Amino acid sequence: MKHWNNITVEEYQLIYSIILDEEMHELDKEVKLIALINEISEEDLNKLSLSELKKYKPSLEFLHNGKIEGKLKQKIEANGRTYLMSLDAFKIDYGQYVDFTTFSSSNEGIVPNLNMIMASLAIPVTKNWLGIEKIGKYGDIKHNVVATDMLQANFADCYHTAVFFWKLINDLTKATVHYSVKQILKEKKVTKQKLREILKPLKQDGDGFTTLNLLRNLNQ
Repeated sequence: MKHWNNITVEEYQLIYSIILDEEMHELDKEVKLIALINEISEEDLNKLSLSELKKYKPSLEFLHNGKIEGKLKQKIEANGRTYLMSLDAFKIDYGQYVDFTTFSSSNEGIVPNLNMIMASLAIPVTKNWLGIEKIGKYGDIKHNVVATDMLQANFADCYHTAVFFWKLINDLTKATVHYSVKQILKEKKVTKQKLREILKPLKQDGDGFTTLNLLRNLNQ
């Protein structure tokens, strides 16, 4: 039986698409979800009576309780590979940042693009014959290959990791507005170029300060 500890990104993306399908009858949705969660074929479920089918309904409760049980993970196991997640906003390169913001700001939302978002944060980790880990670089494995790997990663852990970094980036932007760009640069908390890269793709923070205004400050 599936639960948060063993649902992959690919499986939850399918679950998500079923739940949001406005054209599908609710009973058909239920059958498809029960089949997926309980790892039973739809053909076998269709042979059951409605009363027998209802016995499986409790297995879906965790999908509707509003809580995704997972953890922020520094390392993600995906499709037989290990990836170290770049969770320091000041250490990712501009290419990573653009990839992350592109996929995380999609109108579709985080879930349909989660494997692409995670691939934007992933650094491959390999081991030599002594078992010593070697951390690679972003781009050592093509983004689309990593994104395919991430389809097999645990959904709940990937979701919490992606949301953590998304909040980090947004909180950093708000903190920059309130603390002042000049003060951050004066105290050498971050270089002007890195701050420019962090702010550039973002449009507006919660208080109405535009990225354009912040970038103007960097030119002063």
